[in-house]
Amino acid sequence: MPYTHSLVAALLWSLGMALLYRLIAARSSNRSAVVLGLAVLSHWLLDLIVHRPDLSLYDDTAKVGLGLWNLPAIAFGLEALLLLAGIALCVEKGLVKTRGAVIFGIAMLAIHAQVFFGAPPPSANAAALTALAAYFAFAGIIHFVERHGDESRTRQVAAVPTLGLAQK
Repeated sequence: MPYTHSLVAALLWSLGMALLYRLIAARSSNRSAVVLGLAVLSHWLLDLIVHRPDLSLYDDTAKVGLGLWNLPAIAFGLEALLLLAGIALCVEKGLVKTRGAVIFGIAMLAIHAQVFFGAPPPSANAAALTALAAYFAFAGIIHFVERHGDESRTRQVAAVPTLGLAQK
């Protein structure tokens, strides 16, 4: 984590995302690439708010973090609010189906509740493997719900390139 989650790494991830998007969606605007890059950078900025001082600015030094995790109920509420606001925005813009978004939201809230209020994993490896398995499970569940669940089609926003992933 000290290297992948440092501020320098976050800036590099953000730049990489913007460049990758420009390569994949060549007809899109530079503004879209910048917005995606900033979205990736927002992960580090949001981590800064909740992490205890364990985020490095560079290398594995100069640790920062405001420590909202020390107040788990408030941290959980903030993360739940951000998750639900993001889901609501995606549903409002017609980017996702309502049923799939609701299932995803409920599952994420349940996992977050476990992370904040449940027993810690027995090891770092167990935590990593559990998270990886959960990501694959989420992808499969959402894929199934999106293909077979809510039959009402969502509209696609013309300004947002789908990269060929959305059904027509």
